[in-house]
Amino acid sequence: MIWLETNAHVVELMTDPFGNYLCQKLLEYCNDDERTTLIQEAAKDMVRIALNQHGTRALQKMIDSVTLDVQVKTIIEALRNKVVELIQDLNGNHVIQKCLNKLSSQDAEFIFEAVGNNCVDVGTHRHGCCVLQRCIDHADGEQKVWLINCITSNAVTLVQDPFGNYVVQYIIDLNEDSFTRPLAMQFKGRISQLSKHKFSSNVVEKCLRCAPDDAKDMIAQELLIPGEMERLLRDSFANYVIQTALDYATPHMKIQLVEVIRPILPTIRATPYGRRIQAKIQAYDSRSGPSTNGQVTPADATGGQIPIRPPNHNRAVSNSTSILTAPSFTNGVNGNAAGRGAGAPFPSSSVIAVPPPQPQAPPQPPRTQQYNQQFGPMGGPAPEGAEGTWF
Repeated sequence: MIWLETNAHVVELMTDPFGNYLCQKLLEYCNDDERTTLIQEAAKDMVRIALNQHGTRALQKMIDSVTLDVQVKTIIEALRNKVVELIQDLNGNHVIQKCLNKLSSQDAEFIFEAVGNNCVDVGTHRHGCCVLQRCIDHADGEQKVWLINCITSNAVTLVQDPFGNYVVQYIIDLNEDSFTRPLAMQFKGRISQLSKHKFSSNVVEKCLRCAPDDAKDMIAQELLIPGEMERLLRDSFANYVIQTALDYATPHMKIQLVEVIRPILPTIRATPYGRRIQAKIQAYDSRSGPSTNGQVTPADATGGQIPIRPPNHNRAVSNSTSILTAPSFTNGVNGNAAGRGAGAPFPSSSVIAVPPPQPQAPPQPPRTQQYNQQFGPMGGPAPEGAEGTWF
């Protein structure tokens, strides 16, 4: 009786804040024929249902309850022409993801086709980049290859986007050379520019970590272009690419990188990133022996770390003295999905400063003066010749 009186009003009920719960329960308990009728009625305005904050829940329940081919085909035909619009919607993207989870890869072909043909529009969208990654997960065989080829063809555009760069990194994380090599080669001739970019520098780093050796060599060779290294070292994003190259480049390219960077070190040693790069080169020298050209990297007792206080600290120091003699640099990205969340920013020179000298003690009463003469001052600096720790 309930089904007879509600099946013709299913669109109105699915988008109602209360009626959608009735529809979900009805889909759970009705038989296949009754469920088919409800799906056919909903198909008349299924896109509007999917975009509605209440309808999206009822529609996901409907998709989850399908059992017959006719039901699947009805849903596919109702959504086929609006896949991209649904993916970019706060509510609609959940309907598409439910289709990916419930339908077979063959039945979900309409989603893969829409996403592949519009991979830039989808991949550069806040919700779309997530759906595109789920498509890669659920695509099968030739579908996955075709989808990744579509993304690879547009990789240069995607890597410069706060959301699109995650799609490209996701492909690299698959750790399949057949996908990673063509992807990395898309950046040939652009490595220097991409390394200086806020988002694409993350992708260049991931290529250095995960790409096959020939792709790593291509990247390292472009970093070694004459006159480019110093600009890269001083760039707030590219210096991270150089650090990663020193860790993951092939051995013969690492030698060239070290020898090109070594003469530049004195000009950047006072900067936070310069200290880290110097520490990496020192570690390299300790493993491989002296450099072939006779140059030696000066020893750094700090091991690349920024000391809180110099080893030979003088108490008589000005309040304004700063440990960091050059401006500090951060990775330039906050902790959201769009940027580098790999580590905390370097401390600012305005934060780390030498503490002011201890204030002089006020005049002491005669008994205190006598004590001071015998045992040293109370609450003041230690007597001359005494050793101690000053905080």
